[in-house]
Amino acid sequence: MRRLRAVRVGVVTFFILYLLSVVWPGGLLFAGAEPFILGLPFSFFWPAFLVVLGFGALVILYWVEEGEEGVADGPGAEPTRHGDSGAGGEGRLSGGDLR
Repeated sequence: MRRLRAVRVGVVTFFILYLLSVVWPGGLLFAGAEPFILGLPFSFFWPAFLVVLGFGALVILYWVEEGEEGVADGPGAEPTRHGDSGAGGEGRLSGGDLR
């Protein structure tokens, strides 16, 4: 549980820094046309690079949450409530059956 919390704090911190680096006045630090990286001016490369890093941060967060034993009812969790029998949706209706 500690690891999950640390990763969540890290991802939130990353996205706050991400935001501060693309809006004024932080974005002024990365607004130059030079150097060219992968054929893009630096002001184009920087946001694209941050999108890739953001994707990586979210993938890491997903892996940690999936691996955490204490996460119930998350993505990939086994159906356990209300007679849920899985993807078919049978057993989800309560009260009178509408079929």
